[in-house]
Amino acid sequence: MIKSCGAVVYRQLGKQLEFLLIKTKAGNTDFPKGRQEQNETDLVTATREILEETNYHVIFEPNFKEVITFTLLKHGDLKQVTLFLAKAKEKGNHQIDPDEITEVMWMPYEEALKAISFENSREVLTNAKAYIDTYLLLN
Repeated sequence: MIKSCGAVVYRQLGKQLEFLLIKTKAGNTDFPKGRQEQNETDLVTATREILEETNYHVIFEPNFKEVITFTLLKHGDLKQVTLFLAKAKEKGNHQIDPDEITEVMWMPYEEALKAISFENSREVLTNAKAYIDTYLLLN
């Protein structure tokens, strides 16, 4: 099984809630995430991948985690993606990898929902937004 970890990353600008998405070289729009390396925990992988792909440091919300499992069409391998919810802190001081990512975008919820390439990721965004609305006190 191939294992990846990442997060639904959000920020609040005034009253506007925005979500961080990446566009891959393959043309897909999704959350920042990537393959887990040996001996990494899920949170370590997610932290590393978010920083590598978006240049942002994040703070994880401790009570939100979703796991998506699917079969890769190319190889038939089973893939498991663990996604957390995280608030963006500040940008890091390194460059994103242009061999993997062509664009890093902030979008409001409705726009992000339309832009995401995969149905299972849209469901995670919907669940993350519901969690934010229910449990986080955002002004």
